[in-house]
Amino acid sequence: MRRLIHGGVIALIMLTLVSCASWPDTYLKTATNHATQDEVTQYLGPPHLSRDLSTGGAVWSYGFTTNTEIGGCTTYVLTFDREHILRGWQWQPSCLQNFRP
Repeated sequence: MRRLIHGGVIALIMLTLVSCASWPDTYLKTATNHATQDEVTQYLGPPHLSRDLSTGGAVWSYGFTTNTEIGGCTTYVLTFDREHILRGWQWQPSCLQNFRP
């Protein structure tokens, strides 16, 4: 019985970690091609880095620490069109301070 409880606790912790690590992915998949910059800001907060493009669009970057014990970082790069609609995004397994949009 003790072993079953211990296994259940470990499974719950792992599920929580996996779901927390992928929450930007889940949101960005559903937001692409319709969410505005304001809506993205409401969900993810203000971008950590941003750059306006000559086309009138913008590139925003967000950095998240994924595992502090081994120094894991993930950078999300979001692309908006001139109407401020999210048109694409990608993630990189790198720390934001090492990335320039």
